[in-house]
Amino acid sequence: MLWFIIGIIVGAGGLWLVQRTRDPEVTTTWYGWVVGVLGALLILLSIEAFTGSLAESEPQAAWMSLLTLGLPGLILALLAWWLPGRSGKDEAESSPETDDAPDAEHAAL
Repeated sequence: MLWFIIGIIVGAGGLWLVQRTRDPEVTTTWYGWVVGVLGALLILLSIEAFTGSLAESEPQAAWMSLLTLGLPGLILALLAWWLPGRSGKDEAESSPETDDAPDAEHAAL
């Protein structure tokens, strides 16, 4: 039953991701996809190792597998979430049409 629920969550997340990437304002790169898929796989592997170790009455191994597989997976998933939004902000910040810079005519002498 656990994997059925996880499958529904992963399917809904994949559907949402496809809808999100169809937006022209969101840009994704190939390494963003690689990081995201690797993060998702590590999270799923950590869930499997955690539940399997607990089923065999090995709580220390369960928590260590959650730490060693789940934490890097979570970091990679957050990095994949952060990358598409960051690339658009860099382009907007580097444009010369910002109003923050004072004009040469209005600069104090």
